[in-house]
Amino acid sequence: MSSTQKVIVFGSTGAVGTHLVTILSKNQPTWEIHAITRNSSTKNFAGLTNVKVIQGDPNNKEEVLKLSADKDIIYACIGFPRYERKYWAKHWPIIVDNLLEGSSQTPDQKLVFCDNLYAYDANQDIISPSSKTVPPSNRSKPAIRAMLREKFQTRMDQRPESITVVGGSDFFGPLVTNASFLGDTFTKVILDGTSKPLAIGSSKAIHDFCYVPDFSNALYIASISEQAYGKFWICPHSVKG
Repeated sequence: MSSTQKVIVFGSTGAVGTHLVTILSKNQPTWEIHAITRNSSTKNFAGLTNVKVIQGDPNNKEEVLKLSADKDIIYACIGFPRYERKYWAKHWPIIVDNLLEGSSQTPDQKLVFCDNLYAYDANQDIISPSSKTVPPSNRSKPAIRAMLREKFQTRMDQRPESITVVGGSDFFGPLVTNASFLGDTFTKVILDGTSKPLAIGSSKAIHDFCYVPDFSNALYIASISEQAYGKFWICPHSVKG
């Protein structure tokens, strides 16, 4: 991989995207990094001289094509403001199609996609990238993610060197606020000591959680590793049973 790359990060001001842009800037000071956000006045990357903040919307196909046209790597760390099935069913297919087309404008472009683990069938003791997934449809959030996975698999079958997908479980850590139940309603209230933390899930089952800076670093490592492309991955989690 060339020491001078032009890359773009969609979803750059979320928890994952913010950490990823910082990691890219510090580890690849010769790269030109375009941080895409709906609000170009963000101050998240002050002091990172190789980062340029640009306003853009991944829902807009023309904008995605224009912004991605000359980029070597397209990173997607997009999260939605609404956590609803109908919203996902409407917007996720559009955004993924835009990203797939935007990262296919030149033969050497690569797409690095930040995923979750929703698509995997929950009725399994152990989940790995090769585990069974739920049937794809727009009837549930897991099924919507499985539908997106089919789109990624098609790209992997056609051009395996051009895409890698890295998934992780629910996040905790710096910048994770109300987007995860381990954020404001759990770790924040523990730190503040203001009220009892809210935890969701069975106390008899082991749950994996993903430290968000580690996940962002996993995306970076995958993006610079040729052997990572053409595959689905799950970021390592540090939960011991």
